[in-house]
Amino acid sequence: MGRPKLLILTAVKMEYDAARQAVDRRAAGMATPVAVELIGIGGQFQLAVVEGYTGTHLDGVLMAGFAGGLNPVLAVGDVVIDAASFAAERVAEILRNAPGSYQTSLPGKLGPLSAPGNGPVVADGSRRGLIPAHRDPPMAGRATQPSLPAHWRGERKPGATGLQPRVYTGPILTCDAPLATPAEKRRRFEASQALAVDMENEPTRRWATGRNLPWLGLRVISDAADEILEPQLLRLIDPRGQVRWMRLARALVGRPQRLGPLLRLARNSRLAATNLANAVGVIVNSGWPF
Repeated sequence: MGRPKLLILTAVKMEYDAARQAVDRRAAGMATPVAVELIGIGGQFQLAVVEGYTGTHLDGVLMAGFAGGLNPVLAVGDVVIDAASFAAERVAEILRNAPGSYQTSLPGKLGPLSAPGNGPVVADGSRRGLIPAHRDPPMAGRATQPSLPAHWRGERKPGATGLQPRVYTGPILTCDAPLATPAEKRRRFEASQALAVDMENEPTRRWATGRNLPWLGLRVISDAADEILEPQLLRLIDPRGQVRWMRLARALVGRPQRLGPLLRLARNSRLAATNLANAVGVIVNSGWPF
């Protein structure tokens, strides 16, 4: 392939591997050369990475990664397209019309990994605005769930592995640090009405739009609004998202109660990575930016 025309940015190694897997699976038939880069948590290495593309003609920039859920309607594995993205609604509709592309976070519905994007890709730009077919239990202490404006609504469709995750478009909040507790997430949701929270969308969007490049923020929920991100566990990974194994071993010695949250985090991350890889594959195959 020639010089890249689509630049995919990821924050941590697990996201990078997911995007790389999607691109490698489709490399033989791709008309558009694609590059995948790792910019670190919070975009710590973004400047050094993007400087390498000075003078390179790019058609668009895709920020692909995980996010924390803020609206309690969202479940782990659900897909969110940042409303600030170029052709956000059209991309969401393409993802909704790719049956069999995802695994689902619904209990008892997990099946073998299906091939990414093995269904038809529809790019007619239409909107359906359907109410989600499944809603998860509300956060503790909340009697009712907030309703979603029409342009936030997603849907689940039957797929090869059960039900696909819902695909949403809506605002995503970028913060300087992870939101660790349900209380923090609730406060940020009530203040911003954002669907999810990340640490890289906004700086990558500014860089792309500052160069008149179409930008797309793709996020998969890896921790729901009612889930705790243990601060101790967050210190077990380096800026590239790699596990610090010595720290992990020390953290578990004499404190086996930490194993449960660690396993949950790993399980959620695997599901999010699977859905991220499949979503990236569908988007790359769609020819975005249109």
